[in-house]
Amino acid sequence: MTAEEIQPNGILDKPSAESQSLADGTFQHQEQTYALTIKFPRGEVPLKIMAGPHELLHDIKQSILEYPTHAIYSCFHLEINGKTMNEFIELKDLSEVTQQSELTLVEDPYNERDARHHVYRLRELMGLTQSYTDAGGISAGLSHVETVIKSTSFPCREANYGDVNQEEPLSGFDLSQPPSLTSFIPQYSEPTPQCVKLLSVSNWNPPPQHLRSKGHLLYLQVTTLEGEQYHITSHIGGFYVSKSNNVKFDPSPRLAPKDFAAYTLNEVLSNLSPGFSTGLAKITEQNQSRDPLTHVSPPNVIPASSWLVHIPAITADAGRSQETYLTSGINGIDSLRDWNEEIQSARELPRGTFQERILRERVLQKTLADFTEAAARGAQLVIHGEVQSLNPNESFEAQLYVYGGIFFSRAIDGTDTFKAYGGHEAAHAAVGKDVVGVRLLNTLDLEGVAILATVLIDYLGDRLVAQSVVPGIFRQREEGDQQIVYGGIDGHDKVATNEDFHELLKKVAEATHVKLHPVWDKEGYRKELWSSIETKGLSGSDGRKYILDLYRLTPLDIEWIEREYDNSNYPHRVSVLRPELFEPYWQIKLKEYMREQCNKVVFNTNGEPMTIEDTPADDTPQVDGKISKQNLDSQPLIDIKKFRKQYKFNTDAFSGQIPQTDEEKAELKKDEELVRNLSLYLRNHHIPAYIKSFENGSLPTPIDGAALSTNLHRRGINMRYLGIIADLAKSKKTEPLKVIAIQEMVARATKHVFGRIIRGLPRVVVPYVLSHLLNCLFGDQVNLSPNAESNEMFKTLYRIDEYDFTRYTSESLRDSIAKEVQIRFRYNVTENLPVTRPLQLLREICLKLGIQLKAQEYQFQMVHEQSQMEQSKTNENGKTSKRNGETPVLRKTIFVPEDILNIVPIVKHTNGKSTIAEETLAAGRTSIFQNQQQLGMEVLIESMTIHEQIYGVIHPDVARCFSQIAAVYNALDEKEAACELGRKALIISERTLGVDHNETIQLYISLAMYENSAGRTANALALLRHVYGYWRIIYGDDHPEAVTFMGNIANILQNRKEFQSSVTWFQEALRICNVTIEEKSVITATIFFQLSQTLAMIGEYKESINKMRSSLNIFSEVLGEDHENTKEANHWLQILTQNAVIAARQTKELQARKLRRTRIVLPSKQAEISNPVPNTILPNQGNRSIEDLVRYIGGNDGITATSKTIISHPKKRHGRK
Repeated sequence: MTAEEIQPNGILDKPSAESQSLADGTFQHQEQTYALTIKFPRGEVPLKIMAGPHELLHDIKQSILEYPTHAIYSCFHLEINGKTMNEFIELKDLSEVTQQSELTLVEDPYNERDARHHVYRLRELMGLTQSYTDAGGISAGLSHVETVIKSTSFPCREANYGDVNQEEPLSGFDLSQPPSLTSFIPQYSEPTPQCVKLLSVSNWNPPPQHLRSKGHLLYLQVTTLEGEQYHITSHIGGFYVSKSNNVKFDPSPRLAPKDFAAYTLNEVLSNLSPGFSTGLAKITEQNQSRDPLTHVSPPNVIPASSWLVHIPAITADAGRSQETYLTSGINGIDSLRDWNEEIQSARELPRGTFQERILRERVLQKTLADFTEAAARGAQLVIHGEVQSLNPNESFEAQLYVYGGIFFSRAIDGTDTFKAYGGHEAAHAAVGKDVVGVRLLNTLDLEGVAILATVLIDYLGDRLVAQSVVPGIFRQREEGDQQIVYGGIDGHDKVATNEDFHELLKKVAEATHVKLHPVWDKEGYRKELWSSIETKGLSGSDGRKYILDLYRLTPLDIEWIEREYDNSNYPHRVSVLRPELFEPYWQIKLKEYMREQCNKVVFNTNGEPMTIEDTPADDTPQVDGKISKQNLDSQPLIDIKKFRKQYKFNTDAFSGQIPQTDEEKAELKKDEELVRNLSLYLRNHHIPAYIKSFENGSLPTPIDGAALSTNLHRRGINMRYLGIIADLAKSKKTEPLKVIAIQEMVARATKHVFGRIIRGLPRVVVPYVLSHLLNCLFGDQVNLSPNAESNEMFKTLYRIDEYDFTRYTSESLRDSIAKEVQIRFRYNVTENLPVTRPLQLLREICLKLGIQLKAQEYQFQMVHEQSQMEQSKTNENGKTSKRNGETPVLRKTIFVPEDILNIVPIVKHTNGKSTIAEETLAAGRTSIFQNQQQLGMEVLIESMTIHEQIYGVIHPDVARCFSQIAAVYNALDEKEAACELGRKALIISERTLGVDHNETIQLYISLAMYENSAGRTANALALLRHVYGYWRIIYGDDHPEAVTFMGNIANILQNRKEFQSSVTWFQEALRICNVTIEEKSVITATIFFQLSQTLAMIGEYKESINKMRSSLNIFSEVLGEDHENTKEANHWLQILTQNAVIAARQTKELQARKLRRTRIVLPSKQAEISNPVPNTILPNQGNRSIEDLVRYIGGNDGITATSKTIISHPKKRHGRK
């Protein structure tokens, strides 16, 4: 990844002084760390903690809380020599703290909040708390890495793999069998040990006022594993067993022998129940045997939910429903937050020093992440109808909600704001563009700009916008008192300007390539704005300047609008260009300008022609009419700043502005021409160049719709151009791209069609609706006329027969989807929408709608009862054994309502990336590339620490950072470090992006290569086998990148001397290569070359010679006779031919010896003996042994590097992250 690519939205910030010093090597760590020793009150082994000078004592406390062995401590402070210190002062500013200080942990008296958190913490340690919130879905945040490689850790660099008494990683794997959905989510066989049967708040809770004054905080009840029930009183001094029971209230201490009391609840329960101590010890041991990243709760991100899940096991626990009380209090006051004030205060934190920037970005990321999670929870309640509207008397579309301090509104044109632009569809699109604009400004992080926290939630067909509440927005205003002081008011009727906002928006305009341009109000008065008239500047009652409605930060895509938009075609006119498009367009224009200037020839004083990059100024000194070379050299070649100003855009071009004078009309016409040229560049040049990059192999083919979407957005291409991309992808090399593009169009169209159908339906009815719609879409081979199932009770309560979904048939639904594709993407889906890739399309639809299906096999073809019976075989004992798992159940339809286990909200947040984290990462890579390895690694490690500090350990950007540093370690031959970081990156990616996300797939492949380099080939094969199952579910069998994937497996197998298996994978790679790549390509020739060598290993000389001859012919035709690869292939063809002659002679002599010894003449067919693997030395040029062929498979001694090498690392080959 280049430095430009890591900058979000393609907008490059000027590097900070810190990052510049990191890159040029002048940055030095002059500050020393603190080696702190924490002493505990119960005589535990002291804890050593390394801390930086800018860390707070509060951070040290949090570190102690995260240690499982010290989790019993939840209410304490730290002292030095008996003195209590301020927890929110940096260590370097605490005079009592030295670099070798000993800190003593001192327990504090509990208050009610501390007691509740203490109980919750213990329940969390025992595994009794809910995994995640409702925003996460079933089995959210799972990681499967440890289950994949746990039982396949072979000794490093084992010489003889056949001696290792373990199951082979690829044993039983059959390439011809379809991928299994049942095993998509591995079943965990190791249950969590039980500590107690019940731990909950007692029925006697809360304490009455007269007992609170005596120090009572909570009343608890516990049922031990031994079956005993106890009531426990939480007191300011700790916990003790009370005399209370289920029918009698007496919170006083119990008498002996059960008179246990202690400061922590852990100690009390350990005294009451031996089973508790045993269970907690097993849990601690279990957690310590696993990577902490697999089970630590993600602090700053909603965990990923899979589209295939198992039905979760349910256990009885009365305390589960009390978790909200334990975390938020009896009135929920603990969870009430003023989101806007928190977020704006975080933005206003000082940012002058390196450490101030880190602290500021950490607080901001955490607050925005908390807001996102709260918004997702609140949106579900709003859509479920559990939140009262602020304006119930208005239409449903215009109703507004406030829940948990968050403002909710529907992405519907309830007030006719977008009536002229497409109505509801325009409003739906506008809020999506607004999210892009907010994320862009959050990334730019301009000082003084106040932006509302914004989250977009798609759930059950509805789209909700969640925003922090603007101070004063609900205040009753007097007539004429306007809170909007910049931009359009009441549509475009009035235009307001404000000097303070004018300067503020100028900063935004300079960063987003927008020019100062005129607009006119309803009366024709001219005002000049730095932003679109749609963007609003709002003055909050807190004195801050808020910028709202950011969906028009970029100009309209006028070529698309004029060609495609009308009332019956494209659904809206809010089609804007992406901000990432500006940079490549500007670079293209700069190259054109430089080329034009270089073609201008002038003459120096000697009369010789000179090519310059700019025409000299008129006052440039000349000699006899010729330009002086000395003076010419002093001229600036190109003024970049001046050139950039030529490509500033008017965001209100083509927006209905009416200029009043001829001069204004000419100015607007010029602005519109510039916007049109940008739109034409996208359609006529940028997109064709994108297609060409796949044809020449400079870009890898995306594996799914998410990868394609990211790929297009990174290059400034809107998804509405998928139809044009599919039309342009005509060659064999771009056929997989076309497949993905068409699949993505159909999936997105299906999302809109399904969304309209299920919008407003009761949640309990949705599984019946979705199962019917999925049967209509995918079930034409099973049931052409599926009937919608319904629950009799639901049918009566909700009158299901009155809903439209019951009338959909396979034909009508497919017609609706095909029409939606035509409208949104201008692409005709031929032959009534054939579903040729049902599994892949099903996955895309589920991911886009948030559907979680039951993990089982779904039969998309007719399964007859007889064929089912054939799948069961009777063994000799008369018992029935099932092949490939369970026998499919005969169904009338593919899906039933019970298969739809859950719907999760699709959340789009606006959190920007941390600039300081990205800068240090880029600086470290730059130092490595400049051969400053020691400095580079120090900076990379610093960047890794910064990523963890800002984002928390479990975050996608931390995974990307770990992945990039792992690649650097691997390149520097630090194999174990590469494996460790690669594994951590993979675990984090699985938990935050998804187990089958395209980035997770690449991390699986990368980790497999690192494990192979470290000599753990069994681990590598296990990882590749696991990820290949996902690969086939995501795309299928014939993806061009699978050639590299299979080449890697084949090479690993050959290194393990499993030559027959290696041949199988090479042959599959060759098949895919012939399907997806030109038959006469360097990649095909390389596969032939490697396959030939492997065949020689097993004595298949005839076939080996044929493959090598094919390799030679292709190399000769594509690269030429004199290329090194061609010569090497010719050399090996000669060696193999000579070796085949020797092998044949040996076979003949062996047969002759057998004949002389037995004196029996055998029939000719029986005399045919397979060629043995020779152990003789190969003749000619170096007397190479047959085993030397292995060294050539990786290209180390044989084939030279080509444009694409089969065994090269996929990320290195394509320059990926």
